[in-house]
Amino acid sequence: MRIIAATNKDLKKMVLEGNFREDLYYRLNIIPLTIPPLRERGDDLRLIAQKYVDSYNDKYAYQRRLSKRAFKVLERYPWPGNVRELRNIIERGVLMAKSDLLTHEFDFLIQEEPKTFFPEDATSKEIVPLKEWLSEKEKDYLKQALAQCSGNVAQLAKKLNIHRSTCYRKLVEYSLLVEKE
Repeated sequence: MRIIAATNKDLKKMVLEGNFREDLYYRLNIIPLTIPPLRERGDDLRLIAQKYVDSYNDKYAYQRRLSKRAFKVLERYPWPGNVRELRNIIERGVLMAKSDLLTHEFDFLIQEEPKTFFPEDATSKEIVPLKEWLSEKEKDYLKQALAQCSGNVAQLAKKLNIHRSTCYRKLVEYSLLVEKE
């Protein structure tokens, strides 16, 4: 029996740190192959990209081809997602192209700053623990919602679709409601 295994981890380092079994490492490490990431394989990138274009042409019955400009854009991109990312982007380009010559479909790759799903205010502040950030957002939301309900906790709980006691506890926790003694 032969086992073929792949990882992006440094197993030798993990063995030294005690995070991977040494005996298993030597059982698996018979013929080690190191495959560099796509960003370090400039010549291969063209061949792999063309292979995926051909594959998706067959799959979707298209006649798409990559322009010189498209190849240049693809070569400049660092490919953090490696070959899987290339495959997905080529498929997207093939499907979304307005003509058979793919030219501008990959322009979004070379934008200076990566897009973020967070609002502007979140990206300009320093990074805080997620729990703290979520807590602050929840507090702000509850404060606004309570104002809209004119301070009526029962109405707020109903609109938030949570139990009134949970709503009350959260309002007290965030000092939005003074607990009666």
